[in-house]
Parts: sequence; structure tokens; C-alpha cells
Amino acid sequence: MKRAVTKHFILLLMLFTAISCGKNEFAQEDNYFITTNEPIAMLLRGITGDANSVYCLIPPGVSQHTFTPKPADISKVEKALTLFYISDNLDAWISNFENIRTICSLKEVPNSLIHYFPDKAKVPANIDPHFWTDPLIMKAIVPRLATIMAELNPMKAKTYKTNAKKLTAKLEKLDNEIHKALEPYKGKSVLLFHPSFLYFLKRYELNYAGAVEPAPGKQPTLQDIAALKRTIHNLGLKAVYAEPQLPERSLNILVHGTRIKILKIDPLGGVPGRKNYFDLMRFNLKNILKGFSD
Repeated sequence: MKRAVTKHFILLLMLFTAISCGKNEFAQEDNYFITTNEPIAMLLRGITGDANSVYCLIPPGVSQHTFTPKPADISKVEKALTLFYISDNLDAWISNFENIRTICSLKEVPNSLIHYFPDKAKVPANIDPHFWTDPLIMKAIVPRLATIMAELNPMKAKTYKTNAKKLTAKLEKLDNEIHKALEPYKGKSVLLFHPSFLYFLKRYELNYAGAVEPAPGKQPTLQDIAALKRTIHNLGLKAVYAEPQLPERSLNILVHGTRIKILKIDPLGGVPGRKNYFDLMRFNLKNILKGFSD
């Protein structure tokens, strides 16, 4: 009887361990990469061809501007081949940890493609870090990322190179698709909630009409709201664009009593329907186009 009970206990323990491992992000992959940005994670998964080898530290629905890592997150980062982060300003917490291997993704962007926030001095602190909203910049950094990854994991170097070539072709095709869809609206103005799509607007020759909250958490004053309403009226805008990671209180105040639509554009994705870069950018394209219609 004791043997039977012991046997049952061992079987249950093995089952529990198997289930636990199934839930572990890293159970099936020892050599993994970590990012602080879901679109970059999407790109890395395209290069590796293996979803289990890339992990985004910041959960879906959480703004990269406000994220603070937990001790368990730091442990995962320390065990990774490297951490791909966006920039020292956007991921300021990284400077607190000197013993982690990191790659600054912004530094892989060619200097000629870097933009600065409007009306700001052209110094490093004012570089717009949201480069991933431009598919052609993403295309430009794929070979650079693949080379870095191959150096860190030489066993997969050939796979990374092959997948990178396929990925750049897909990104070029996506750019052509977006360019064709937005061609009739060239020069149209777009009012953002947060200035995270400036690379996208510039790439497809749309005019940036301003942002409701230029910085996360910096709510507009009554004077700012009045000025934004004048902008909406003067430009004949039909929509303003919210982001799912940020609260909409300021937007609701802005559009109260008007017929202006609030539409969502998503800089990060990682949720159903927007789990890969191509679906994410097509979601954003669709909603930007909605903003131009009655």
C-alpha cells in the first residue's frame, strides 16, 4: 500500500513539474534574448524563427515610459544572451544595473534615419526613440540585429541570416502596402495623444498637428485644451488618436461636446490580433485611415 501511495505521489510530482515547465517562458530554450519593447521582440522572433527564444520584459498593455522591473525580471535579464533595449531615456532603469549584457537598439539605427522631437534642440536627450513605427527603419536594422545575435549564438548564425533576409523582404512589402494606402492622404494632419508615431508620419508624408500629452502623465492645461480645439477646428480634423497603454482622460475632456472621434493606434501591440509586427502596423494603418473618413 505504501509503495502504491509513494508511486502515485512521484507521478503527481512529475506531472506538476511538467505543467510548471510548460508555463515557464524559458523552459524550452536555454539561449534566449530579452527586449524591453514588443515590436523589437517581434523583429527578433522573425530572425530566430522561434517564439520561445525571445521574451519581452514589459507585459502587453504596460507603457514602456512607466515600467519598473521586479527582482524576478532582473534575474531573467541576467540569464539572457543579451537585453535589447530602446534607449537610455526611454529605458532609464537599465542604468541602475551594471552587470547585465545590453544592446541599445537605437544605436543600430543609421544616423541619417534618426529624428528629433519637434521644436527641440538636436541633442541626444531629444532624440525621438520611437523609430520602430517606421517599417523601413525596422528593415534597415534587421541585418545589424541578426549579426549581433549570430555572434552571441553562433550555432544559429546560418538560420538567423536566412530568416533576416526573408524578414527584410516582408518589411519592404509592408512599407509599399502602407505607402499605397496613404498616398491619397499625403499632407493630411494627424493629432496624436502622445508623440510616438512621428517616424510613421514622416515616412508617409502626413503632417503632425501636435499631441494632447507631449509626455506621459503631463496632462494638458485648460489653455492647452483650448489651443488643441482651435487646431482641430482650423485643420478640419475628424479624429484624435489614443494609445491603449495610456489613460484617455485628457482626450475625453478634449472631445467632450464635439463630433470628433477617438480612434486607437497602438505603438506596442502584443495582444490578440496584434501579436506580430505586420498585424500591428496594419491595425494602425486601418485606424489612421478611419480618421480621414466621415
